[in-house]
Amino acid sequence: MTNSNDVSFFSEFPIPTYQQWQTKIGLTQQEFTKQLTTSLYEGIRLQPMYQRQHLSGIPYLHSLPGEYPFIRGTKTKKDIPWEISQEIDDSLPEEWNKRAIHALQNGQTSLHIVLSEMTKRASIEYGEENGTGLHLYTIDDVEASLHNLSIVDRPVHIYCGATSLPILAMIAAVVEKETKPIQQIKGCIGADPIGEWVERGSLPYTIKTYFDAAKDVLIWKEAHVPDLQTILVRGDVYHNGGASAVEELAFSLTTGIAYLQELTERGISVDKAARAIRFSFSIGSNFFIEIAKLRVARMLWASIVEKFGGEEEAQKLFIHARTSAWTKTKDDIYVNMLRSTTEALAAAIGGADSIHVSRFDEAKKAATKFSSRMARNTSIILQEETHISTYQDPAGGSWYVERITKELAEKAWLLIQQVEKQGGILASLQAGFPQKCVAKTRNEKLNNIDSRADIMVGVNRYLEISKENDINQHRNKEKFKQWYKQKKKNLQNEQTDGHLTMERAITMAQNNQSIETIARSMGGQVERDDKIKPIKATRASQPFEDLREASKQYQLKNGDYPLVCVVAVGTGMDYQKRFEVIAEFFEAGAFTVKETDITDISETAVAIVICGSDEDYKQKASAVILKAVESNSNCSLFVAGNVSPPLERKFISKGVDQFIHERTPCYSVLATLQRQKGVRKDE
Repeated sequence: MTNSNDVSFFSEFPIPTYQQWQTKIGLTQQEFTKQLTTSLYEGIRLQPMYQRQHLSGIPYLHSLPGEYPFIRGTKTKKDIPWEISQEIDDSLPEEWNKRAIHALQNGQTSLHIVLSEMTKRASIEYGEENGTGLHLYTIDDVEASLHNLSIVDRPVHIYCGATSLPILAMIAAVVEKETKPIQQIKGCIGADPIGEWVERGSLPYTIKTYFDAAKDVLIWKEAHVPDLQTILVRGDVYHNGGASAVEELAFSLTTGIAYLQELTERGISVDKAARAIRFSFSIGSNFFIEIAKLRVARMLWASIVEKFGGEEEAQKLFIHARTSAWTKTKDDIYVNMLRSTTEALAAAIGGADSIHVSRFDEAKKAATKFSSRMARNTSIILQEETHISTYQDPAGGSWYVERITKELAEKAWLLIQQVEKQGGILASLQAGFPQKCVAKTRNEKLNNIDSRADIMVGVNRYLEISKENDINQHRNKEKFKQWYKQKKKNLQNEQTDGHLTMERAITMAQNNQSIETIARSMGGQVERDDKIKPIKATRASQPFEDLREASKQYQLKNGDYPLVCVVAVGTGMDYQKRFEVIAEFFEAGAFTVKETDITDISETAVAIVICGSDEDYKQKASAVILKAVESNSNCSLFVAGNVSPPLERKFISKGVDQFIHERTPCYSVLATLQRQKGVRKDE
């Protein structure tokens, strides 16, 4: 048999180089860049195609899974799929317990507890509103939540806020009471005081107090629960503020650097400190960038730990991935199901160790059995039917993926160096540098969504939005009120003297003292210097949702949604195309769009749109515009289409306010129209 390596089937068809292909196209460099390349928020410019030559200078191409720098994963084989780690966020312990048992019986493999703000902040005052998240105030609540659930039999994932000490003490107290082997607890019961600081702008105690608590927790966990991670670095605090993948990576990794520095300065070895840290990243809608992001995170973290002197096992990064909250909308909720699926697939291909797939109705209301099942089954289908989990680094070797991984790593490393030159993430946050970076990217994203340069299905294009009023009520509100009243009545306002250890906290929990009392015993004082400008979480669709909410409120007051009348000055395909653009444009703000004659404009109309072809405009539009201005002076006047400059100047001189076409800033124009017509108050 002839060796296939000796046969060149396509030798008579030599592959042109990228430069030869570019020359053949016949575009200037400026034309080529403008027409055929794509600029990303990460500062990367995507080429129209990639070849083997784009892999030059990549040093890790031949590394294998389980080998440094772990770009292809930290395991030598894909024998264990990612943990299906769906968030369970019911408020009351008994109800949370029922939903957790149901989830675990139906495919969930990790016990993911979402804590309420009251629990994370360890203050009953934050429990007055029955929001999402489990309320754990005393050991009784923990016992009720974990009834018939063995926390030692499966991985656990709990984000505890600025410190994990009170929650971990309560869980440890329950496990000891039930005489279960506490050393078998695995997963993460983690804190991220820096992330909380970024999200809120201030903390109850100094950041030093939280670092001291992290050290105490880590020492205790090494002796009692060695497989448990107790620090959870959250990339979502940047991502949900509008950050790029580069910014999420850089600021998360510099946060990890800060924890390594603070813990090693307190006598913890770098290996123990690194093994205690888990990272959580949000997965956005740019499919290949998100795959590359997780690959880069493993590679850069391995390099960082190596530079600290950590051994190879400590260099391995555990990644929890959560499909993005930034990309979800509360109005056209079923498109969220599609977004979450592609985001989960990117997380799986990128090598996430555990994945939460967000519910399609997450932005709008509390979980339902159906929405929870759809989200959970997304991971199950990806594992059982696509078999993605049977491969290590399935995107590895792709010229495109390897190239953008390299570029993303270089951009993130440069930003990491900038932060470290400023004195690290703490000093950088105090100077406002990450906040400015994220704000700049967020504004750029929102501007592109406004102009529809970036399309968001169900937000600024391709809408299918119900105008029915949907007021969501928290479930079991009366039960919660009873629970809250009893807990507040039993609050013990006591504070221990001296330094709070894990052992002391466990004893306090066993004595039925509240999480608030345990947290207060940490001591520490707030300093003015600890306040920074927070990065507020939002969603890309929020501005458009505000438009639609204003129109809904207008309808409740006036009986109808704000009306836009479209006046035809022609017929045919040109008119129809422009009418469809107009209808979609105004419907994005929940305006009612109605075709009508210029002589039959409703008195309730807030705007008139002249619509036709350019030729129709030249012949007929001037008279229609004059009539519209004379008889409907209270209406804003628009013209459909991106007309020629001379025609534009002519129409503006006759009273036209704006021209509507596919690149007209949709949100900006509609928000201005709403303010002018009293649909919404001035911001």
